[in-house]
Amino acid sequence: MNPSDLARKLCAKVNPQRVAERCWELVNIPSPTGEEKEVAVYCAEVWRQFCDQVLVDETFPTSPSAAFRWGGKAEFSNWMDTWTTFHGSTPHRCGPRRKSLLAGPVT
Repeated sequence: MNPSDLARKLCAKVNPQRVAERCWELVNIPSPTGEEKEVAVYCAEVWRQFCDQVLVDETFPTSPSAAFRWGGKAEFSNWMDTWTTFHGSTPHRCGPRRKSLLAGPVT
């Protein structure tokens, strides 16, 4: 199967409502820098439902990193902390920011 056919098949299986719900759940987990454990646990639980391997690196216990490998080839990890911006007197929390792909194998 060529990559274009695979991409079309995968996109056909995406449930937009579920994606929106997961995003909403994720950005509503408080995760200031240095306190991202709850987000890492959430991501690992979700990813374990469909990924071959999930890694939670707890070198920093209150700020672990999480990553997954899917299909033996695709790898993903992300920044888990959020930051707050202020517009007037109302805080607006921004969701997790993307981080580069894993440099090494997921174990």
